[in-house]
Amino acid sequence: MTSAGSGGAALTISDLSYAYDGITALRLSDAIVGRLRRAGFDDRTAVEILTNLGSFMIGFTLTQRGRIGTAAKDPLQRSARLREQQADQ
Repeated sequence: MTSAGSGGAALTISDLSYAYDGITALRLSDAIVGRLRRAGFDDRTAVEILTNLGSFMIGFTLTQRGRIGTAAKDPLQRSARLREQQADQ
């Protein structure tokens, strides 16, 4: 993956399948903001989009982690369990 400003290789889904921290996270953020800028967004809006996207992904991830191993596969079973929990309160 290259810096957004370099006009290099495209950002791919496989680029997002690794844990990023430090300078690597900064480069990934730069690539995403660069792509948003090329799509016509100004700097401020591109950064806001990146921030909101990050917040959305964190929230989604926390929600999904909370469901691992606890949720029934069948929606009817989940619904029944929620009704039982409400009745217990």
